Amino acid sequence: MNLGWKVHLLALCPRSTWQKTMYVLLLGVDMPFASPHLFMQLASVLKMVGALICVPEKNGNIEPLHAVYSRKVLPMLIDFVGRGGRSLTEFIKWRRDNVEDHVQKKSIIFYRYGPKRYADSSCDPFFNINTMGEFEYFENYCKKGI
Repeated sequence: MNLGWKVHLLALCPRSTWQKTMYVLLLGVDMPFASPHLFMQLASVLKMVGALICVPEKNGNIEPLHAVYSRKVLPMLIDFVGRGGRSLTEFIKWRRDNVEDHVQKKSIIFYRYGPKRYADSSCDPFFNINTMGEFEYFENYCKKGI
């Protein structure tokens, strides 16, 4: 299969990493307030339920770069990319919407996140730095030592 430009999505999950462990945590490098407690909870839910993906959901939006994945997802991700898929959000929605088996639909856990659920940070764990304004906010936060 010629993946061409699509390799960037697969770069998130090198096969060597997926072969060494049962679960993989994906974290956006621009998320300075990521929550270790939330990751532990996601991994616990994933393992307990036997699902393939446990992704936080906040205000109707999913956070695929603050989620835990089973290594069993890799072949599905490769298939998705081969079909033209371009993002993890699209992949999760594609799995949810195109799987006919009800049991397989349960392979994705949408974990509702509320602000009082984890007190390990006063900041939104899904905050990311994409603009100069967001960078300045983060810089001021660090200077204040809050």
